[in-house]
Amino acid sequence: MSLRLFHSIWTAPQNTDRWGVEREKRNYVDLLCTAISVACAKKNGCEIALHTDIKGKERYGWLPYDEIHLTLQSHQYDTSFWASGKIISQQYEPLGSIHIDTDVFVKTKRTVEMMQELKHFDLLIQHTEWDYSQSYNRETWGMLINILGSSHVPSLPEFILTPCHAYCCGVVGFNSQALKDLYIVGYEFLYNMLVNRPLFHELKHDFCPDLIIEQGWLYSAAQAIGARVKQVLANNNKIDAYKNDFVHVINTAKYKPEIISQLEFFLKHISPVLYDGIKQRIFTF
Repeated sequence: MSLRLFHSIWTAPQNTDRWGVEREKRNYVDLLCTAISVACAKKNGCEIALHTDIKGKERYGWLPYDEIHLTLQSHQYDTSFWASGKIISQQYEPLGSIHIDTDVFVKTKRTVEMMQELKHFDLLIQHTEWDYSQSYNRETWGMLINILGSSHVPSLPEFILTPCHAYCCGVVGFNSQALKDLYIVGYEFLYNMLVNRPLFHELKHDFCPDLIIEQGWLYSAAQAIGARVKQVLANNNKIDAYKNDFVHVINTAKYKPEIISQLEFFLKHISPVLYDGIKQRIFTF
């Protein structure tokens, strides 16, 4: 049986200003990475689906996905919670499916075989984060501790909020329905608790706790049920995007001119058809 991967693209956050990168460049690079991610999946015999909205289907639907679902057309979360789309999409996927970010490239069959080991585990993740607190100032970190640290309710386990307790979610696959359900319900609970606080609306343009909820809550939920966890990468692995079997071109690095050139070269090498398709498209984002 082939490995089933899926992307989720909720387009609402794409229309906001992020990272000081011009929107046209950002959307071009995002499409470039998505095309590479799909091409790598298909090249290595994987099935790959897309969960998106109508605009996402218009922008990305020409790529060779096996399935496209308008799962996120009615998604109404605050756009600063960009990870919510992929978490909600998990509800519509069977156990054993693996979500990969659109800037994740599964480059070799060896990586595919390793990811198929999910069948022997409860959870597949990219790697364990070493310290996600560096992105936040002390005031923000303190606020998160005060709000999220008091989040315990009888139906949910404790949110373990310490800097080294987080799972990188560039790759996430569930093989435990109990863990999957707990993670989705807990994320929704934590989101609603934060977004309904006036202080959050005052500060949300200066920081976003979405990454901490996404990664930290997954760790907490996995610990609560004693999940067996499989990692794609060793901790703190330095990723060479063009030599390693597995690639995650993270954060703002992908928008640097030299990285864009490398991405273009890579796509032209593995799929000239998709490369030409991108170059012929008119960007109206």
